[in-house]
Amino acid sequence: GQVQARSTRRHTLVSAMGPKQLRRRSGSLGDDPYAVLGLRPDATQRDITRSRHALEKTMHPDRLVDKKITDEQRDLMKERLEAVREAYAKIGTPEDRARYDDARARAASRAAAAQARRERGGRSGMYERRRKQTGGEGAE
Repeated sequence: GQVQARSTRRHTLVSAMGPKQLRRRSGSLGDDPYAVLGLRPDATQRDITRSRHALEKTMHPDRLVDKKITDEQRDLMKERLEAVREAYAKIGTPEDRARYDDARARAASRAAAAQARRERGGRSGMYERRRKQTGGEGAE
């Protein structure tokens, strides 16, 4: 089947996903629950719930009985369904979502700080000053 999406002002809700799209997307989703659910990070809680229900409805094993799909495709859909459930567990409630978003922001901040350190030579000022004071390796 072809991906059918309903667009709203803030996001796109994926309501069905065929085996080809599933295979293409499942390898690149990583741990981002928003990507797994086919949403943008600014989606509402209602959008998150709707997306989860739509995806579970299309990929649930009981709904796949009459479909003519291979065992490989069936296994892939089961893996995707598990990923949807894990993603919803991370951002399904406002408290869980706030916790996830805070952790995501902290990780992005750490990554930016690490990039800045790499750009200015790899060491932070504190360590550079300490090496100079103690006459350690690399001190000028």
